[in-house]
Amino acid sequence: MRAEKIDIDWRPGLSIYASEPFLKAVGDEYGWLGGFDDSGTLCCILPYTIIRKTIFRMVRFRVETILLKEGFSIEKEKLFLNSVMDFFRSIGADMVIPATTNTIFRTYPEGADAAPYGSYIIDLTEPEDALWGNLSASHRRNIRLAKKKGVQIKNGIEYLDTAYDLVRDTFKRSNMGFMNRRAFARYVQSLDQNIAILIVDFQDKVQGCILVPFSDYCAYYVYGGSIPRPQKG
Repeated sequence: MRAEKIDIDWRPGLSIYASEPFLKAVGDEYGWLGGFDDSGTLCCILPYTIIRKTIFRMVRFRVETILLKEGFSIEKEKLFLNSVMDFFRSIGADMVIPATTNTIFRTYPEGADAAPYGSYIIDLTEPEDALWGNLSASHRRNIRLAKKKGVQIKNGIEYLDTAYDLVRDTFKRSNMGFMNRRAFARYVQSLDQNIAILIVDFQDKVQGCILVPFSDYCAYYVYGGSIPRPQKG
């Protein structure tokens, strides 16, 4: 397996985090690496960004290896990732920093410090009754109560600033930093029509929000925030 830089050819069937506008918004340099087997067949893709900090060029992955060939084994992916590291050494990158939390690789290159990590994946093609049934009884009860009281869900780019304030303040309550407003706006705008900004309104007061980047491939619950004491449900 060898890794080579290839042209970006994003389509809705791929993760939104592989799209060029998004990669451009979050990296000083960016691109796609293709994994080719001995016959020259493109088997996988790995989008990447490079962030510059003073004299350092730091590689960060925004999505895991995208598999194109059926039956592409973990062993072959590991060989590809080893070649990816060779590529970044050849262009003078200094380090690979931890990937974003949505990026779950099946394996890792030789010499990497790897840690187990997981995420919940919900199949949204299931019937609504099945999705509803997977919620806990207490959550279902609180949601019904919220609907009865008139809690509303609204969606739109016009809630960008409101969402930023809620997410920033939620991070602050946990003593965590968050990106500045300008970087947040650039992040959201890079996703264009492929992000939902959902806010919860109760009696004309916003209770909370979530941000969900999406494509035909999947949707990601990436950020959420709330007021200190939101309405239940």
